[in-house]
Amino acid sequence: MNACFGPHGILFLPQKPYLTDGTLREQVIYPLKKIYPVTGSADDERILRFLELAGVPGLLKRTGGLDENVDWNW
Repeated sequence: MNACFGPHGILFLPQKPYLTDGTLREQVIYPLKKIYPVTGSADDERILRFLELAGVPGLLKRTGGLDENVDWNW
């Protein structure tokens, strides 16, 4: 069986969330940051829409933006 990882493949979702070090953008697009560097206003709008859908739009203000490094462990 040939399975791929990503939007058209299989994704393992653990019960305990895994968050990486880095920016809010890196949290939202993980693990795609190494495959598809996401930049640009269209992608920013998508990320903001997903934050709204997840019910956490306040994270943007709390972190200082999508690309600001935070000084805490997610």
